[in-house]
Amino acid sequence: MVCQDVNETEYEFTAENPYLGKADAMQQAEKLMTEGELLQATLALEAVVQAEPKNSRAWFLLGELQA
Repeated sequence: MVCQDVNETEYEFTAENPYLGKADAMQQAEKLMTEGELLQATLALEAVVQAEPKNSRAWFLLGELQA
């Protein structure tokens, strides 16, 4: 039996993401964050975690932006 938190939901990624497939999405995300471009940084981080689901730093930063 698998117990799942009733408050836990799956993350919904943005459908139109210009950063998907970009090798430098993580670097772009960090740059965008420092420039205050938080929406674009979120998109870049979404692209990173889709390409690298075990990238804990990208998930962390994405969570920080969503908080």
